[in-house]
Amino acid sequence: MSETFIPLTADEQTTLRKAAYGAVTLISLAYPGALSATRENIAGAKVLTGATGAVGRVLSGKGKFELNGKTTADIADQVLPALAQTVATLEAKAPQESAEFRRVVTTAVRQAAAATRGPKPAQADMIDKITAALATA
Repeated sequence: MSETFIPLTADEQTTLRKAAYGAVTLISLAYPGALSATRENIAGAKVLTGATGAVGRVLSGKGKFELNGKTTADIADQVLPALAQTVATLEAKAPQESAEFRRVVTTAVRQAAAATRGPKPAQADMIDKITAALATA
């Protein structure tokens, strides 16, 4: 069985990676602490880098992205719209992949929260915001 190719531009691929990895970052920011952030980021990244299919190919790409800001709100202002934008782009260009993107991101953020015996209340709230952003397309 061959993998589906996603006809995304380089910028759209960067936005996809920013959205997915940024969502995991938001979970770690919701429950701060050096050790917990490391555990959360590793757990979430394992899910993202282990994704298969066309979405997995994009997530494992080497393109760089930046999350600029000093607060959780600053990062959320970048990541939540990127999540919604990515879903909208996938719906338009590769509708069969939008459900996979949602599943992978949702699993990653839940695993990230579970890495610190969570989700803690702030993490649960952030998961709700991420889930809402994924549903807005």
